[in-house]
Amino acid sequence: MLDNNTKKALDELISKIFQGNVALFLGAGVSHAAGGPVGNKLTEMIKVKFSNIDQKLYDFIEVCQDVIDTPPYNRDELEEYIRGVLGSLQPTKYHQSMTKYDWSAIFTTNFDDLVELTYRVYKDRLKPCQAIYSSSSSRLYGGVSITSWQGLFFKNNGFYNGD
Repeated sequence: MLDNNTKKALDELISKIFQGNVALFLGAGVSHAAGGPVGNKLTEMIKVKFSNIDQKLYDFIEVCQDVIDTPPYNRDELEEYIRGVLGSLQPTKYHQSMTKYDWSAIFTTNFDDLVELTYRVYKDRLKPCQAIYSSSSSRLYGGVSITSWQGLFFKNNGFYNGD
């Protein structure tokens, strides 16, 4: 049972969501609902695939950086591997449900394109969602100028440095 303060806070949050005054922040859990690995599982998969790296590392970004820095591997191989692991994920009913709300913005650090795909596939969405990427790296870095508003989706992926 929820206490009155918690219930009041939840009611206020729900009200703000319906008013379009809440930004949605998504992490690995959103991919997990579609069968994707959570961060620590993906980290372990990368360590198995790229076995010459330091196996004592456990942090995702450190593991990825070690792959990039350890010959004979390189960043392109790492990105190709991650795309292969995540590329076939498809939106579920849980992903569809996020299209029913008027988010002021959506932010994610995920490598997959489930959010983009969800907004493309489900035509009964509340509004379209425009992904914002930088032109140099397909990732958001630095300032972004926006001339029209239909819903924003910002994507910034961990270890990518904008090269």
